[in-house]
Amino acid sequence: MNKEINMKKLKQVLQQRIGWILMIISIPLLAMFLYLTFFAEPIYQKSAQLLISQSETTSGNRLENQTIQADLQLVSTYSTIIMSPRILNEVSEALEGSYDVAELSEILSVTNATNSQIIEINAYHQSPKIAAEIANTTANVFSEEIPKIMNIDNVTILAEGTVLPQETPARPNKFLLYSLTTFLSLLFAFTYLFLLLVFERSFASNTEIEEVLGVKVIGEISKEKRVASFKTIQSRSLRGRKRV
Repeated sequence: MNKEINMKKLKQVLQQRIGWILMIISIPLLAMFLYLTFFAEPIYQKSAQLLISQSETTSGNRLENQTIQADLQLVSTYSTIIMSPRILNEVSEALEGSYDVAELSEILSVTNATNSQIIEINAYHQSPKIAAEIANTTANVFSEEIPKIMNIDNVTILAEGTVLPQETPARPNKFLLYSLTTFLSLLFAFTYLFLLLVFERSFASNTEIEEVLGVKVIGEISKEKRVASFKTIQSRSLRGRKRV
């Protein structure tokens, strides 16, 4: 019976507050749609891949596992060198000064998978063509400069960033943002509905009153039209006499 009463109260609250609940869900989704359509600037990602390995002269007398461990240590070192001012200055010059070192530090990022000898240089820009140019230029500059820095030529460019006919922005992630907005909107809506059920003090029926309060309903007071007070009637009567 309590379950039936709770369902009736839930139905009653939904009927009374359905407009507010729909607004709680729809307004954030509409705001996110407007933001992504008119305000969010698409950012494209292009990547160049580098393979780091030991040279033949340094690895000839080593065991294979020792060579791999040395390569992995070099990957970490090279990832730091790529983002160093020395490399970024050369990249800036290769790009004819279009971007300074500070700007390149924000545009570029370096990643590598765990226990992998591959370094990925990522460039983010509003233009996929420029992003590819920056990533590829950085890879070429690094492969040319690393023999001068480390006295070892062990960098191979595996892949360069290319521009596709149909590009998809890396940021913002529309699916993720819409999913997150929908989840939060539903969470707020259910929280609002829960609070209404908790603090709702009215009863939907006589049966609910008897079940909750444990008392017998012996009568009802129906809503009637408000009757004017005696003073109001008396004042109206006096005004009518004065007019006569």
